[in-house]
Amino acid sequence: MKKILKFSAAALILGAFIMGGILNGAWAAEKKVIKIGSIYSESHPASIAIAAMNEELKERSGGTLEIEYYGNSVLGDDVALVQQTSSGTLDVHLMLGFSAYNTWLPELGIEDLPFVFPDLETARKVYASGFGERVAKLVGDTLGVRILAVNWEGGQRHFTNNVRPIVVPADLKGLKMRVVQNEMRLKALEVLGANPIPMSFSELYTALQQGTVDAEENPLTVIDSSKFYEVQKYLSLCGYIYNSGFFEASKALMDRLTPEEGTLVTELAVKYGDYQRKLNDEQSAVLVDRMKEIGMEVNEVDIPAFMEAVKPAYDYYRENYGGELLDLALSLQN
Repeated sequence: MKKILKFSAAALILGAFIMGGILNGAWAAEKKVIKIGSIYSESHPASIAIAAMNEELKERSGGTLEIEYYGNSVLGDDVALVQQTSSGTLDVHLMLGFSAYNTWLPELGIEDLPFVFPDLETARKVYASGFGERVAKLVGDTLGVRILAVNWEGGQRHFTNNVRPIVVPADLKGLKMRVVQNEMRLKALEVLGANPIPMSFSELYTALQQGTVDAEENPLTVIDSSKFYEVQKYLSLCGYIYNSGFFEASKALMDRLTPEEGTLVTELAVKYGDYQRKLNDEQSAVLVDRMKEIGMEVNEVDIPAFMEAVKPAYDYYRENYGGELLDLALSLQN
């Protein structure tokens, strides 16, 4: 009997160890869901890139990491998404452009200075040469977030409207143009003669459809994915503003991930930032012809005339926010 009792006790102890191991293994393999928010539709290159990133993340993590993506502004506009990520209620905000940061860091209005980057190649060079990291540190220190990648991209912004082709600055005069709530964007368009009207992106299509605003400005990929061609007649190719893109993670997410998981997410954030840029390039190469086929009237603009007309906005920026970031951006173009 004593032998039986000893055997039973040993079996119970062994069983406890085995069950403990199983439970610990189950705990270690618990799925962690990364909640990502953006304002972009599912057909936008950023959304496509996130979907591809999710597949590789699930595969390489053995199914323990997975993305839940909320596009189309369902969690709010960019300002709301910045606030949610800063507070930790949202894991990642896919932020294309600096505009929503300007509430906290108005000096980031540098990206809203027209033609501060003369072309796409120069803009990418500047961001890869230290400018992106400098801005990422400012954002991280101010908002308590982690910028895992600075190579996502909104792209070059162009004008669309329902009144007339925009060729020279005078053609903007009096146009009711939707813009984000951003001081430098507002100032620049006022200097150029437009009547800028701040408005949430989620309200824009209806506002264009109803004539509340005449015009808007966005990259070709957004004009296409948001179907603005249905409610706009003229597309004026100017590339007057370049929008970068940040993969902005909450501190709460990074604390929740193991070091290995954090490294994997960061690696993929950079990898799929490059992929999203590639998609941008591929789509932009065909979208001008697509807009023409759909029925939009497409024209080039007099860029030197715009660059001359917008100089007072540069003076305003230096007077109000200093010249550090502007001088850095310009110096890295050489």
